[in-house]
Amino acid sequence: MVPPLQMQNEMRASELAAVIGSSCAKITKWNTTTKTWQHFIPGFTPVNSAKDFRLKNGEGYYVSVRVFTTFQLTGDLVSDSTVDLVAGANLVGYDTLKPLRASEFVNLVSLQGGKVMKISTLNENGQWQHFIPGFTPAGSVKDYTMTQGHSYMVFTTTGGVITFPAA
Repeated sequence: MVPPLQMQNEMRASELAAVIGSSCAKITKWNTTTKTWQHFIPGFTPVNSAKDFRLKNGEGYYVSVRVFTTFQLTGDLVSDSTVDLVAGANLVGYDTLKPLRASEFVNLVSLQGGKVMKISTLNENGQWQHFIPGFTPAGSVKDYTMTQGHSYMVFTTTGGVITFPAA
């Protein structure tokens, strides 16, 4: 087990990779502005470069590791309880998310006249799981439980905001 990392506001991907250690293969985020994936690859991406992006509260990140790895973040990880959304794909993560079903999570999203098209995540087997409001039955096996420490792709038709419940 890796020692806990005391997260500070907007730490860099290189700092997280250093704590994870040699098993860290890549840290990836979805750039909502350019609609592209950004990758920090330890040993390849220069530290403190433009590609060594800052980790921001409320954004979700995929951490790719070479072997099973456990790490822990401690400290004040969140500065507020809302995350802005853009129309299209949004990669969302939140450290104080209480376990809730995807069908309940949809109710946390407020959109400007639009709707949530799909919520997706990678499960522990590396397979995508999808919840589609209005199609996936609430309470079914496909209405998976969302937990802290995971990232979720939230696909929307318009911009909006997610307001998370208090911890």
